[in-house]
Amino acid sequence: VYYGGLSNPYNVKDVLFLYHQFMPKIWSKFENAELWLVGSKPSQEVRKLTQNPRVIVTGFVDDLSDVFKDKHLMVMPWSGASGFRSRLIEVMALGLPIITSKDLVKQMDIKEHDKFLLAEDNQQLSELALKLLNNKKILMNQSISGRKFVEQQYSFEATYGALPDYLLKIRK
Repeated sequence: VYYGGLSNPYNVKDVLFLYHQFMPKIWSKFENAELWLVGSKPSQEVRKLTQNPRVIVTGFVDDLSDVFKDKHLMVMPWSGASGFRSRLIEVMALGLPIITSKDLVKQMDIKEHDKFLLAEDNQQLSELALKLLNNKKILMNQSISGRKFVEQQYSFEATYGALPDYLLKIRK
C-alpha cells in the first residue's frame, strides 16, 4: 500500500518509483501481489497505472481501516519535504507494518527504530519488503510495535492529558 495525496508531484514521483522499480522486484517473487494506491485526487498519470490489473487506485477513502485491514505492509518512499508524519502515525495506529527511508524518520521524534523498517534509500525498500513478506513473525512484530508506539506516544493522556501540566509550567 502507498498512502498519500495522489496529485502531489512528490507523491506521484514516489508512486511511479513504486510501480516501475519497486513492484517488479516484488512481482518476481509474489506474482499476484497488488499495489494499492490510496489517496485523494489521483492524477491522470497515477490512474493510468490501473491498466495493470494488480494496481488498485482508490482515490479518497473515508475509513482507512476498511482498506488497510487485509493488507500486508505500507511502503513510504520519500522524495518530498513534509506531510508524512501524520500518515505514518495513522497507519501505525491501524497496525499496518511500514517500510520507509531514514530521511523521513529524521523529521519525527522517534528514537527507537523498531517501529518500522528503515531503508538507507528508496532502492533498499524492495529488499526490506521481501524480508517482511517472507517472514510472518517479523511482519507481526512490526505491526504490534508500531501500534504500541502510537498508543504510548499519541494517546489522549500523552497529548491532551499532558496539557494542564505544560500550561502550569509556562505560568510559573
